[in-house]
Amino acid sequence: MREFLLALPSIFLIGFANAILKYRLRYFSEQGVYIFSAQFNKFILDPFIVAGALATITSIFWWLSIVSRVRIGLVYPLIQAGAILLTLLLSAIFLKEEVSNFQYFGIFSIIIGIILITK
Repeated sequence: MREFLLALPSIFLIGFANAILKYRLRYFSEQGVYIFSAQFNKFILDPFIVAGALATITSIFWWLSIVSRVRIGLVYPLIQAGAILLTLLLSAIFLKEEVSNFQYFGIFSIIIGIILITK
């Protein structure tokens, strides 16, 4: 349980970063602004992009701070699976992305895998 709790900050940070970056990149795409263009500074200075980048960087530093104290074979899969689940959940709720039956099956499989890994 302790290791799961140590994994939670990374799960939330990665899920948040993925959702916020997708949200903002979709907005820029609709405006005709692309990352590899003359308008690159709009990306660098955008508060949503900065927040997503900071969440990613914070997650990396969090991982570096806990990696020596946890079982990597347990915590790393938990972080990856949790980030996938949270990203899918946030994208369905806030970005109105559809979730297919195959994705529901995948979610179910990931949850079963998490339960099995933690036993």
